[in-house]
Amino acid sequence: WSLWNTLWQDRTHSHGPIVFAVVVWLFARGLRSPATHRLAADWQRQASAPGMALLAAGMLLYVVGRSQSLYVVEVFSAVPVLAGLIWICFGPAVLRALWFPLFFLAFLVPLPGSFIDAVTHPMKLGVSWASEWLLSALGYPVARSGVILTVGPYQMFVADACAGLTSLFMLEAFGLLYLNVVRHASALRNAILALLIVPISFVSNVLRVLLLCLITFHWGDAAGQGFLHDFSGLVLFSAALVLTVFADTGARAVARAWARRGGRRATASGADDDDDGSSNPGAWPDVQSWKDLGVAQRTAGWMAAGAALALALAFALAPKPATAQSAGDLDTLIPQSFGDWTAMNRPGIAIDVLANEPGETTLNNPYDQVINRVFRHRDGTVVDLAVAYGKHQRQEVKIHQPELCFAAQGFRIKSASDAVFNRPAGNIGPAITGRHLYSEAMMANLAASYWIRIGKVYADSAWETRWEILREGIRGRAVDGVLVRATMVVGSGEEAAQAHQRMQYFLEDLLKHGSPELRQALAR
Repeated sequence: WSLWNTLWQDRTHSHGPIVFAVVVWLFARGLRSPATHRLAADWQRQASAPGMALLAAGMLLYVVGRSQSLYVVEVFSAVPVLAGLIWICFGPAVLRALWFPLFFLAFLVPLPGSFIDAVTHPMKLGVSWASEWLLSALGYPVARSGVILTVGPYQMFVADACAGLTSLFMLEAFGLLYLNVVRHASALRNAILALLIVPISFVSNVLRVLLLCLITFHWGDAAGQGFLHDFSGLVLFSAALVLTVFADTGARAVARAWARRGGRRATASGADDDDDGSSNPGAWPDVQSWKDLGVAQRTAGWMAAGAALALALAFALAPKPATAQSAGDLDTLIPQSFGDWTAMNRPGIAIDVLANEPGETTLNNPYDQVINRVFRHRDGTVVDLAVAYGKHQRQEVKIHQPELCFAAQGFRIKSASDAVFNRPAGNIGPAITGRHLYSEAMMANLAASYWIRIGKVYADSAWETRWEILREGIRGRAVDGVLVRATMVVGSGEEAAQAHQRMQYFLEDLLKHGSPELRQALAR
């Protein structure tokens, strides 16, 4: 229920309900098999130490994952929990017979956000480049800046959903499901088909983006973002299905040739001797035939008590949002003028702090306040300030690093270096560490200086952020977080070095002249 209302609402994980339904079907199919019934009948039911150990390990993972919002750990805990239950109730032989449903359950485990960020961007760049090349070959006026395609008068952002990671995950899952159901006798054919799913996913996503570009160009933005946008997802999987059939046909030909070369008769496809469960499953052994009904009852009691304890601990150890310190109203706390700097009444550089596509859920939006202002020094220097604050940082809902936001909007990161920002005199705390960036794009070259504070730590990486959130979360404390970023338009890399010095001076001046409440919010 919690996954349905959180993770599965996000497009990156929208395949979750489908995978869950398939997992239920696989277990039902396996448990109905007469072969499984025969294996279960041979199991002398008794207190099983390995099964109890698996169950306990799964419950421990559930407590950690559920309490600390670690979706990866929480969902994965279902694997050892189910494995332990099967071992205890039906025996290790049945557990081995049901290995594929347990394996397929792993596709329900959400990918970590850090992995998605690292893999999705290069995939989006590849899809964008291929789409641009095809549109240009077809004679359409097209230009590309990073993952932004301009086709005629329309500008389209290739979002995460179009990158292919979700479809790759889904196609690989259902490709393996197809192999398990069809049960080809040739291991070579299975291996070839499993490997070909990767390029099939990429080609399918390129076709989807190409279709959306053509629809938008000919019928307008409303058509491209309306029903036809969602309909293009069906086109993607239809194309993937057709390509998979062709790939399977090719893999069959290769497997036959390989078999003939080895002097064996090739088998195009076939099933193993295990029954698929379509025949009469028979009856499960009667509980009254158990050797020691008392052992079973005590085992069930311990299992129920352990489950209740795990559930209680998961709720008790969850970090309390009330413990996260609030920054107050940053729009009021950030002064309109300080030192030699004065706010200007004009929009800043069009770099979205969130870098999210419209309509995404708050799962990918960790900010409660986002402030964008432009300041001008009395000598004419102009600096854009962006402050993004979130009062409750979680493992999968946390501050984005500017490198990802810049790259997603077409900027190429040309250089990055560490930075240390000085505190005002008398202000005690850990060193404020951050980064200097220089990036280039068609519209402008940008220099940026920033720091990210998570709790009392200045995080240099996503993993350091995760560790701080986990460390404080285990203690029952929720942490807040803030991104403080300054940007300037520059002409070259040489100018960027001077711009970094000016922006460092600007941010240090902001802390120096800001109120104690502002300093507390930006730099603890």
